[in-house]
Amino acid sequence: MKTLKGMSALLLVGLMLGGCADSSDSLAAQKEAMTAAQTQAVQESGNGATTEAAPLSQAEILAAVPTTVTEEFTSSEGTQKIDAEVILPEGTFMTGILEPRDFSEKEIKELLKDSKFVDDVEQLNFIMESDLITIYNAGYEKNQESESEEELQNAVEYQQLANELMQQLGSEQVVKEENSYHGKNGDVYEFWTTAMIHGTLLEKQSYSYAYSSSGTLIDGKLGSVSINADYMIKEENEVSLLGFSDILKSFETLMDSGMIAPAPSGQTVNKIRLCYMAESKGKNYTFYPVWNFEMPYVADWLKDGGDDPHVTRYVVLNACTGELVEHHIGGVE
Repeated sequence: MKTLKGMSALLLVGLMLGGCADSSDSLAAQKEAMTAAQTQAVQESGNGATTEAAPLSQAEILAAVPTTVTEEFTSSEGTQKIDAEVILPEGTFMTGILEPRDFSEKEIKELLKDSKFVDDVEQLNFIMESDLITIYNAGYEKNQESESEEELQNAVEYQQLANELMQQLGSEQVVKEENSYHGKNGDVYEFWTTAMIHGTLLEKQSYSYAYSSSGTLIDGKLGSVSINADYMIKEENEVSLLGFSDILKSFETLMDSGMIAPAPSGQTVNKIRLCYMAESKGKNYTFYPVWNFEMPYVADWLKDGGDDPHVTRYVVLNACTGELVEHHIGGVE
């Protein structure tokens, strides 16, 4: 109806122009009148049109992610329960390329010359390999005899120190596992790290971790550290994330199609974590955000030994597309 009204306006102007064709009005004035009528018609006909909503920003999508999820998805193979905490790191999620760090003895000495972890950088020894560098202090004794089976009471403080040491070495890796005891030469804190990007966990496709390092502190000082294949960001760009409800729909669709199967022993997904996945591309890695659906799991061959459950990546979905990246049942921790 609005379109007809606009057409009427055009017809009216046309008649007016035809009736005064011989008048003294200039041709320019006639054109102006016609243009005004056309504009009115377009505006009126467009008032009822539906405008497409602008896509949500990454921040808006992440703000809508719930803190917990309770769902059940059923397929011909059974039912998979989800009763999960959603772990959502802070920050903007990116995709990009990681390249190997090119370590040198000179660079490391420069990084540690004013460090509280080293009294004298000239007392450091180095073992340089293609994808591993080991740094250890003169006089460091590996595998010290423990004088007590009790863990150190201040292990949390030592963990913070180990993370600080990795930062001083220019690495984003953080402590994942630890062991501490009183040794004959002082308090011994042993640690193993895991890779991170912008403070968010980085995992590697089909592996339990992307890359890792290990080290030992003696009374808070550097005993040794072995940095295994550390990587730095070569390039990166912000990504568009799929809405979380669409991620759950993708999970359901994959379950219905048989692409993923329910856990055979009825385990429930108890954590859903947004993190990064790395894929090898020659000497480099590409990385992108993923949703990890995690569950506690004990392999059958370990149950008789009384082992506690460990975390396994059950299903991994691409956070940008919802596509299946990995599906494991007890394979990759």
